[in-house]
Amino acid sequence: MRTRPTTLEQTGTASDYYLNATSGGGECTGVPTFDTSTQNQSSVNWTRTGLTAGQATLFQTNVVNAYLAWSAEL
Repeated sequence: MRTRPTTLEQTGTASDYYLNATSGGGECTGVPTFDTSTQNQSSVNWTRTGLTAGQATLFQTNVVNAYLAWSAEL
């Protein structure tokens, strides 16, 4: 990308997104939101109670048509 992404577009509601970790998992309690980015990476904030800080998680969707999209000049 020529510039860093500045926005995140998402579909659905919080319950359409699921985080799974060794400490447990479940539906998100908030929709994913844009955090920060560079030209090479982007970070997303996820809202889910009951997870252990610093633990890796697997992101999944509960519906077929859910998506995340970043806006940037290519």
